[in-house]
Amino acid sequence: MFEREKFNSLSVDEFVAEYLQSTWLSDSDGPIDDLLNLLKIASFLGKSHPDMSEFEKQRKPTISELIKPFAQSAEACCPSLTPRFWEEVMARTLAQRYGGTTVYLKIKKSISYDDVKHLTPKQIMEKHGKSRAYAYKLLSKK
Repeated sequence: MFEREKFNSLSVDEFVAEYLQSTWLSDSDGPIDDLLNLLKIASFLGKSHPDMSEFEKQRKPTISELIKPFAQSAEACCPSLTPRFWEEVMARTLAQRYGGTTVYLKIKKSISYDDVKHLTPKQIMEKHGKSRAYAYKLLSKK
């Protein structure tokens, strides 16, 4: 798949095409999984491991907020390719895989019915990081 010797000569389009035909993909993957896969490839190519703590801190970031830090981490793993190269690879991969230029994330419902039923608005805000208005809106529906 991605041979260390020839990866420097790959263009963005060739890199994306090779990734989209690779065994790294799964039908159940989402955009975040693709970014993580590309980061793993950068780690494999550069023989360095990324620091994932920055991504774990963020709560429900958008794809556009994630691409730049993922690209910087990929560049840290594999310094022979620039962050701009990785940004292009990630953006084109997501666009080709999911269509268009914008990728929308499916967000799972994070608050269980039991929590809504038994918690106060303040507890919902603290436990789930929701706004006051959203917490009261949930409680008005029960």
